[in-house]
Formats: sequence, structure tokens, C-alpha cells
Amino acid sequence: MKRKRIVVLVVMIALFVSLTAGYIVLADAGSSDDPLVSLSYLTGVFKQDVLNEVDKRIDAKIASSSSQSSGGSDSYKAIQVSRGQTILGKEGSQIILRSGTAVSVCPGENGLVDTTGGIDLPGNISISPNHVYIIPREDGRGIRMTNDGYIMVKGGYKVVN
Repeated sequence: MKRKRIVVLVVMIALFVSLTAGYIVLADAGSSDDPLVSLSYLTGVFKQDVLNEVDKRIDAKIASSSSQSSGGSDSYKAIQVSRGQTILGKEGSQIILRSGTAVSVCPGENGLVDTTGGIDLPGNISISPNHVYIIPREDGRGIRMTNDGYIMVKGGYKVVN
């Protein structure tokens, strides 16, 4: 009987110590000494003028990247084109015919890279709608519209009448 009481007492002391230690460890979470980063900690460390300067730099970067014209862009731009107009792409430009009809324009042997069809498209061949065409070199390659329509261009281009 005495032995049973000692075991129960040891178990209760161990349980008490475990709960107390757990409470002490968890009670300090989120403080500046703890590696957990919270918004209140960040705003206490960073002064508002530093945050304003970062915001200004981010806004300036966004404004400079979105002000690019036909010199090159990281996103597609929809363009309405008329029959007879030719769109000449710069090296690495991508062209997608969305509506209308067009033919490829390629001055040399090799032509446009049709990444959707997995082929090299020589000059004066019909362009398939919704295929992605890459201009491999800036040497007069592009597409000529045979009917009015819309294209999407990513990268540099020039429209010639």
C-alpha cells in the first residue's frame, strides 16, 4: 500500500512539473526574444519612414515595368490589325493569332517556331489561330494579315503597312 502511494505521488509530481514547464515555454511565444515574427514586432522594429521608402521604390519599379511599349514586355498585348498589315517581331517575341487570317513572313530558309504544333513554319504559310509563334531572329520575320483580326504579342514588335 505504501509503495502504491509513492508511485502515485511521483506521477503527480512529474505531471505538475511537465504542465508548469509547458506553460512557461508557451507563455513567452511571440515576444522579441522568441523567433516567431509577428506584425506588431515588425512594426516596432521598422520605422514608418523606412516602410514608406520601400513602398515608393516598389511603386516606381511597377510604374517603370508597365510603361514599356512595343520595345518589349513581359506580358501579352492584344492588338487590332487590318488586312495587309505586317507585324514584324524582335528576337524572342511571341505572336498568337486570335481572330482573322494571316500568313508567315520569313526572309530566309528557316521560319517561325510554332511551339504549339512543334514545327518550323517557313514563309508564306497560313498561320493557325491560337498557336504560339516565336520569332527566332530579328531579320524581318513576322506575320502578314490577310483579313482583319486581332493578335496577341509578347515582346518587341513593329507594325508595317
